[in-house]
Amino acid sequence: MSDEATHQLIKVMAHEAAEEAVRRTLTTLGIDATNPIEAQRDMAALRELRDLVEDPELQKDLLHLRRWRKTMDTVETKGILVMVSLLISGIAAAFWIGFKDVLGK
Repeated sequence: MSDEATHQLIKVMAHEAAEEAVRRTLTTLGIDATNPIEAQRDMAALRELRDLVEDPELQKDLLHLRRWRKTMDTVETKGILVMVSLLISGIAAAFWIGFKDVLGK
């Protein structure tokens, strides 16, 4: 085998090894290397999502929604507590009135 043929064989082997390594790496990362157009669309969508998430106005909106959610959770919890307290107070008052009524007669 001549030096040129050996050089070409090594070049082809290196190219195939590199392609296989890159394909496996991309597959491990969840990128379909057999469909580069779809992979490009996925990357473009990720870039758009990154830009959207980094938008300061969106971050303010999300922070506001978080505060609103926490406030509503607190209101719900306090409301249930108030309703239970009123129910217990009403039952206690009914017993007290009944007890006074029994003692009064």
